[in-house]
Amino acid sequence: RHEVAEGDPCEGHHQRIRTIWSVSIAGGEPLDLTAFAVTLTDGSRAHPVAVSDHRQEPGPMQGDDNVIDLCLDPSAAALRIAVDAGALRDLYGIATASADAPIARPPRGG
Repeated sequence: RHEVAEGDPCEGHHQRIRTIWSVSIAGGEPLDLTAFAVTLTDGSRAHPVAVSDHRQEPGPMQGDDNVIDLCLDPSAAALRIAVDAGALRDLYGIATASADAPIARPPRGG
């Protein structure tokens, strides 16, 4: 569980990595940010310094959703993300599995 953002916690940081999960993620308690490790183009690894979870806007689907943004300070581009098992929990309290995936880049010129 993690704190739901007021404003934009990623503002002022160099990078935002958007993660999209297969289930809705519950908010509420602070996260262990060391459970998220990002490999950068300079070969170093970094952990997020903040999390941005704006939840879904008011409406029929209002509430927790499956999008979590990770805020990073290093300016080297992010290549890959590894997430420890149990880093997040779904709405039923079930821990997420571990993950290790390349980071997709937005299309150029878009």
